[in-house]
Amino acid sequence: ESLGAVVITGKRSNVKRAKTMMLGFLETVAPTGIAKIKFLKPLLKSMGSSKDVAKLSMDSGCIISLERDICTFFLQAPSSNQLKDGMEAVESTIKECMKLTNVFQVESWLLQYLLT
Repeated sequence: ESLGAVVITGKRSNVKRAKTMMLGFLETVAPTGIAKIKFLKPLLKSMGSSKDVAKLSMDSGCIISLERDICTFFLQAPSSNQLKDGMEAVESTIKECMKLTNVFQVESWLLQYLLT
């Protein structure tokens, strides 16, 4: 097993799109070992610290990294059981943070209707 990295350069919007596509590709190639969990941007402040991510990783047994650009947790695990535990830990953390943060999601068509 060897370590590697993928470096994506370019305009910020293109890099975000490429990261999203790359994570989706990795998730389809190895569905039992890799997962991604998206969350809303306002939650980034309350759960985006390195300390919180490291604690989640230690508790679940997964390798968890946070992609701040695209508000996504990226999880890796050697077994599907560990991956499932990691996903449950991340999802419960997101739910806890949602309770502490007032986040309203509004569809664009509804926003246009309300503003006119």
